[in-house]
Amino acid sequence: MNKKPLIGILESIHQDGINLLKKFSNVYLDTGKSKKKIFENVKHYDVIFIKSNIQINKEFIESAKNLKIVARAGTGTDNVDLDLLEKRKIKFFSTPGLNSKSVAELTIAFILILIKKLPDLDKAVSKGDYRRHLFLSKDLSELKVGLVGIGNVGIEVAKRLKPFGCKLYGYDKFSKKKQQFNKLKGTFVSSFEKLL
Repeated sequence: MNKKPLIGILESIHQDGINLLKKFSNVYLDTGKSKKKIFENVKHYDVIFIKSNIQINKEFIESAKNLKIVARAGTGTDNVDLDLLEKRKIKFFSTPGLNSKSVAELTIAFILILIKKLPDLDKAVSKGDYRRHLFLSKDLSELKVGLVGIGNVGIEVAKRLKPFGCKLYGYDKFSKKKQQFNKLKGTFVSSFEKLL
């Protein structure tokens, strides 16, 4: 009889994901625990779930004797030593693109907050100052917007900015989405300095 795999959730994920994992494994929640406690527990786990805070490095892997899979709920690998995982024959999975739309929408919200001077406007109105002429803002249609990184998120930001009519410029040495960006009327530039 096969024993259920032991899964350690080291950083918070949605409860629906935890419930799904519990259907075929024994799940242990180590979110919010000290590094020392995580290192004590990780030696038992077959699989771990992380996000962006836990560092999967030599020190971590030496504590994780049974580890077979590292799953990152999100994108990016800056906190994971992929070469070390490969040497130890530990598989790595991530979820590229899964939250790209949400991040793009947040980016658009920040752009609007800045160009419409909402923090300053909020302070003034809360003090009873309604002099709108002090807070003249720009329209997105007047702007040239530079995007650093034309990956999943960059493309989603560009898709949302295009209908506003702003001019889009992008810089990314490694982008595989240049054609997609060009279809959105975006222009690639050759260096970060040129973008600025």
